[in-house]
Parts: sequence; structure tokens; C-alpha cells
Amino acid sequence: MRGDFKISYAVLVKENAKINKTAKRDEISEAILDAEEVLQHHDAESVSLEANFSSPSGQTLFTQNIPLFTIHGHKPVAAEGKTLFRFKRHAEKYANQIVSEGQVCRIVGHNWGAAVLLA
Repeated sequence: MRGDFKISYAVLVKENAKINKTAKRDEISEAILDAEEVLQHHDAESVSLEANFSSPSGQTLFTQNIPLFTIHGHKPVAAEGKTLFRFKRHAEKYANQIVSEGQVCRIVGHNWGAAVLLA
């Protein structure tokens, strides 16, 4: 593409025939971090990265979806005795798994988003 344009990114997740979209990110590194966390909870076939090309006035010029089917998910990131998440929803899912195994935990705010602490 030629001309002056801006690129923003979002992660798309297909859940039960509905497509959910993360917040728009101006940096691809932020969108990749979102994708990494989403892949912890969803199959790679249902996750894609969306690149949105827009004019300086904000009009969408072109949108490209990039499938992430070759990326494998991983376990949650742990640091300083906390399991870290960018999205509180994912922290809640993880905490529910821990509780179902008979352990006690709590969700607290964190600079990254949310953290799960074992009690």
C-alpha cells in the first residue's frame, strides 16, 4: 500500500459461533502478548490477529486477518509467587480451575492486568 496510513492490531477469538475482539493495540508487541494469553485458553484454530490499516482521518482502508494456527499455547506466566494475566476473565477461569482442585486462591490487580495468588 502506498501513502500515509496507520496500522492497529486486535486479536479475534471465535467462541460458540460468536467472534470476540480484544482492545485495539497500536503496537504489534502488545497484540502479540494478547494473542499469547488468549492461546492459553483457546485452540489456535479459533484465534487470529487482525491488522487494520487506516487513513490519518481514521477511515479503514484495509483489514487483514492473520491466522495463528501454527502457534501452540503454553502455561500461564508466573512471577513473584503470582500467576499473571492480561485479562481478568482469564485469571477468573484459572482461579476456578484451582478452586475445583480443592485449593484456595484469590485474584488481585496487577500492573499486567490481574494476578492469581494461592492462599
